[in-house]
Amino acid sequence: MAFVNPTRQHDYMGSFADDAACLAFVQAQMWDTAGTGAGTIQQGFVYDDTTLNVRKVWQNGAWEVVANRAWVTAQIIAGRTWRETLLVQDQLVNGAAGGISPAILLSVTGLPTATDTLTIEDGVAPETYTFVAGAPGAFEIQIGGTVAACMDNIVTSLTANSLLWEGVVTAELDPFFAAPTAVQLVICRQLAQATAANTDRIFATLTGAGAIQVVEFATALESDYELTAGTEAAIPAADPAARRFGFGRAFAALADSERHALLEINEGFMWEADGQTWRRSMVPDVAANLTGVVNPNAGAGTPGAIGDQFTDTVGGATYVNQDGTATGWAVSA
Repeated sequence: MAFVNPTRQHDYMGSFADDAACLAFVQAQMWDTAGTGAGTIQQGFVYDDTTLNVRKVWQNGAWEVVANRAWVTAQIIAGRTWRETLLVQDQLVNGAAGGISPAILLSVTGLPTATDTLTIEDGVAPETYTFVAGAPGAFEIQIGGTVAACMDNIVTSLTANSLLWEGVVTAELDPFFAAPTAVQLVICRQLAQATAANTDRIFATLTGAGAIQVVEFATALESDYELTAGTEAAIPAADPAARRFGFGRAFAALADSERHALLEINEGFMWEADGQTWRRSMVPDVAANLTGVVNPNAGAGTPGAIGDQFTDTVGGATYVNQDGTATGWAVSA
């Protein structure tokens, strides 16, 4: 329960949108450690975070979440058992060099002109592809008659020529784009690679009506491939000189039985350390997980009040509902 008015005598500060807002309030009241408005939070101060819907207490120089049933449930669903959301199955690499490969999402929205180029750069062995009108040769991409055909041809050229990258065309990732297109293109590393070791980026020289939109996953706050983690922009015309692909994970950092939801196919995969392979696990209902919250799925059951949780079985799948959200699971063949 949150009280709107502060009650200093009980060390309860009230409800705020985030840690910074609470600190500003404490300093304004001069209840900080310095007593002047220039200090930090005092040990034991408590407030309700209205953005995360959790209560926090200041302990040992940092805010800590006061665990409750809703919080624990959300953590299990969102990322403790199920780890980072991925775009496509191609990001999952099997074997002793297995792991997760970094990726980037594109959409060709205007056909390139012959002699336009597309470059994928890693700082060591860049690959430049030239768009052509006729039959393509090495490191060439046939433009095609539609943007969908052009993206298919990019994949074909990567498959034939690239030593480092591969592509996959999908129709399931359109919510990432402000102006969704019928098909989208994911480019990822052929091999797994840790984020810290990755410097991959992409840029293009386009003329005429040529246009490519890119969703990058490389800011400091982005640790997965959910909708809220992507940044859409026109493809750079010159080398950005810094990583633009999303996170990856090397073999040594994999945890046995870690699971990942794949947005393209709405399925989950689990890493089996013994067999060094990714196996289909459960099927998470991630169609709405693109919002970056626990899957809001209207009609999956009657939503509970804040902190409430219940399960009901609909069509063989169990739904866990919390604050109007729901997550469906079903066994996959």
